[in-house]
Amino acid sequence: MLPLNKSSSSDEGLPSKFKARLLDCFGYTTAHGYGRVAAAESRPRRWFWLLACAAAFGVFTYQLHDLTLQFLSKPLKTRTQIQHERKLPFPQVTICNLNKIRQSRIPEKIKKDFPEIISGVGSTGSNSSAPSPTRRHNNKPAVVNFDDLPADIKLVEMVHQKLAEYSDDVLQVAGHQLKDLILSCTYNSYGCLYATPNLWTQFWHHKYGNCFTYNRGKDDHDRKTEVMTSSIPGHEGGLTLELNIEQSEYISQLSQEAGVQVFVSTQNEMPFPYELGISAAPGYSTAIQLRKVKIGRLDPFANQSCEPRDNLVDNNIFRRFNVSYSDLTCKISCLATLMNIKCGCVLYTLKYSKMDVCDMTDEPTADCVDATYDKYYDGVCESNCREKCREDSFKMTVSVSKWPSRHYKSTLQKELEEQKLGNYSSDLGENFLKLKVYYGELNYEVLEEERAYAFSRFLSDIGGIMGMWIGISALTCVEVLELIASLCYAILRRIKGQGVNVIEVQSNENPA
Repeated sequence: MLPLNKSSSSDEGLPSKFKARLLDCFGYTTAHGYGRVAAAESRPRRWFWLLACAAAFGVFTYQLHDLTLQFLSKPLKTRTQIQHERKLPFPQVTICNLNKIRQSRIPEKIKKDFPEIISGVGSTGSNSSAPSPTRRHNNKPAVVNFDDLPADIKLVEMVHQKLAEYSDDVLQVAGHQLKDLILSCTYNSYGCLYATPNLWTQFWHHKYGNCFTYNRGKDDHDRKTEVMTSSIPGHEGGLTLELNIEQSEYISQLSQEAGVQVFVSTQNEMPFPYELGISAAPGYSTAIQLRKVKIGRLDPFANQSCEPRDNLVDNNIFRRFNVSYSDLTCKISCLATLMNIKCGCVLYTLKYSKMDVCDMTDEPTADCVDATYDKYYDGVCESNCREKCREDSFKMTVSVSKWPSRHYKSTLQKELEEQKLGNYSSDLGENFLKLKVYYGELNYEVLEEERAYAFSRFLSDIGGIMGMWIGISALTCVEVLELIASLCYAILRRIKGQGVNVIEVQSNENPA
């Protein structure tokens, strides 16, 4: 019996089969160029077309990589629309006198400790020989000790600091009053002062003293009130105020400018007249034309790049005002909280809640406050204070005209005498101003972020570079899958059919 290894094909035959199947696929595939490889009559031509196909595939891979990176970066674009409404909610309007506290009501202790604040005696103006505020870092302004400031600036800062130590209730009595500030108020041609007193609210501001807000949507006791709407564009459908700034009550050193500060925003937003307000001067009529803007932001990576909530967190210093979230309320609260934790006090400019005021004549305290600002400039508050995903704002166009006119002066003087304000009649341009806030049109802008590179466009671009460089379509991909399945099937059959067949061979020898 002789053993015989019987196999359907040798191991060397499998690569040949793969090559045959590949060339066969190249011959009928719809992809460009590969048919040339299969039909090449000579080896140089076949290598030429193989290199050409490989180069095209390399360029395709490079561009596919770029497209993939662009898609994964999730770029955004802004879509702008103009929409119209029959009527729009009127914003809240905050008015602050540029004089913080009335001269006749300044606390006696302040008068005693700083007599020159009223008389102006001892004021040196800008003292060039005094040391100027230093910088501890090239890009970070230092918070200096008050003793290092020029004499006139030190006096003003010291008075502000001492006033901040008083309670808001005491200061509000000393500040300018609503009934004295506003001579007349009309909204949509109707009276809006004594007829609707619940539409006015009051708060104390560290820079301007008493500030008064119209149409906040809540009264001083946080009870909801009617939000006024505007259905007529122009002056007649807006708010018109005639104001008396009482310059005779201005304090020499504290009030270097005369007029009012105006802040316009949506309801429930914390007013920031110093940071975001507009100044209106006496002797003029200031018109503020509004256009509402709705802003929508996307969070493409779901990593909280914008803030979806409206409510403030529990430890925010503005929570007692019952206002909504904004990036500015978050940043100022973060800075004040950080300073209070680190130094045990806050600057008077950050005293929006019951915190101790820092004594900036004390060197260690000034160093601590400066170090806190260093941390703030380094971005310690940025990660937690993001812009809102949805917010409304206003574009404002400001125009100014002389008021009162020469011929209207006599009429205004008579009105003042009727209101027992005849002592102001000789200097109308020094004490009185007119303010108008209104919508120019009842349409509004919608600025909406959306995906700039959608998945459908990504697929379309992939199809474009596939067709341009390697001539492949979706059906060609099916052909490739068919080829892979065919090769796998051939390998599987080879594995299953591999073995040794033993055949017995018997000899036919006849016995002798």
